[in-house]
Amino acid sequence: YEIYQCDWSSDVCSSDLGQTAPYAPKLTLAITPSWNHDIGEHEEIFGLAQYSYTSSLSTGVVQSIYQQVPATSNLNLRVGMRFEDGKYEVSLYGNNALDKKNIASQNILAAPSGAGVTAYIGRTVSYNPPAMYGITLKAKF
Repeated sequence: YEIYQCDWSSDVCSSDLGQTAPYAPKLTLAITPSWNHDIGEHEEIFGLAQYSYTSSLSTGVVQSIYQQVPATSNLNLRVGMRFEDGKYEVSLYGNNALDKKNIASQNILAAPSGAGVTAYIGRTVSYNPPAMYGITLKAKF
């Protein structure tokens, strides 16, 4: 087995054999401030923001630029009203509100070509979902 350690002076976590730990960002951060205010005896308005940040990471143990995912961030927003002490709720939301296009994963496509040689035939890249806005209606029964 390999032991992985993160050195705070560099940007990667690596094993005792020099391999980068796959899918191990050095830093992840999530902040969710929220606010609510009573506007009547049984009604309130509310809002929240969800911000997340993930530092760069590698998606494989091979040291390749095609497996490096740059740092990502995301902002989700929600504002709404609750009625009858929370029995009903209506809210507007925005997921990925800033419509940031972040790389979620990146890998190289490889195939053995014989005699112990590997042929690299391309790469795959996946992205986070685009901005999505909508309305949510809730009722508790």
